[in-house]
Amino acid sequence: MQTKGLLEQIWTNGLEVRGHDVHSPLIGILAAILDRPILGLVASEGFEQPIMLNESEEISAGLTLGDILEEEFGVEVEVDTVILIEPVQLADADVYTGRDLGSMLGTMLVNYAGFNPIGHVSEEVSRPAPHTVSDARALHMVERTGASEKANKNIGAGDGSALSHLI
Repeated sequence: MQTKGLLEQIWTNGLEVRGHDVHSPLIGILAAILDRPILGLVASEGFEQPIMLNESEEISAGLTLGDILEEEFGVEVEVDTVILIEPVQLADADVYTGRDLGSMLGTMLVNYAGFNPIGHVSEEVSRPAPHTVSDARALHMVERTGASEKANKNIGAGDGSALSHLI
């Protein structure tokens, strides 16, 4: 988690709590998919990308982020609140693309979950890219016809065997 320097930013007014009437698109998306309260903060510096933290994140020995925010900003931070910290350039942007929002959201969620996606691709959801024209046709036929599990296993073989059960 990116918490280095967070306490200093809180104490030097480098963070601002945005009111509930000022929502960034990220807060709106997070509120739609998470069953937790969300508190939005804007960082004037030190953050290039938005991050999500739990209110229970220990920032200093015995001090949680939620406790510090309550004390320093006078806001009520409920148990299990997700704290979204956005760089000011993002929070004040007039235009967002869906692609950029999706990319930021995906990165934030992966980091929030503490998941390192490299080397963790599930075989159940991944499919090898077709290596030959025969394999590409087989993939299309399998998807179109809902062909057997055997065909799915043979798609990556590169020898056209995925079509053999259809002939």
